Amino acid sequence: MPRLISVTYCDDIRNEIEGKLSFIGVYGAVAHLSAYPALLPKFAINIAITVTVDEVPETTTSTVSIDDREIGKITLTRAEIEQNAANNPMIPPPGVKSMPIVMNQNIIISPLQLEHSCKLSIHVTIDGEAFAAPSLWFT
Repeated sequence: MPRLISVTYCDDIRNEIEGKLSFIGVYGAVAHLSAYPALLPKFAINIAITVTVDEVPETTTSTVSIDDREIGKITLTRAEIEQNAANNPMIPPPGVKSMPIVMNQNIIISPLQLEHSCKLSIHVTIDGEAFAAPSLWFT
């Protein structure tokens, strides 16, 4: 099954009119903090998993870890994915047989306390198959 996993790390995620998401204060691969311990009042992660409509998984689970210590997890079932797709129908353009479904998993951590420089990692499991997503380093 062709899958694409992308991650956006930011200060906030806002749901806009017509289903758009706005990412506020987006981080790159490294976030430079001035001192430790550090307190981020709000930290947001968007995990976007793209599959085709005819290959919807039974479950997807995304786990957030700091230096291999789990700090958050979110799971979507096939029923939740299909309900979301039904609420946001996509009509394929002429000649396209299968449209993609983007499963957005938003995780908000408020506050995020960091005692030292570290690596924040995302691990995604789709129907039992593990995938690593891009990490964020706090320095």
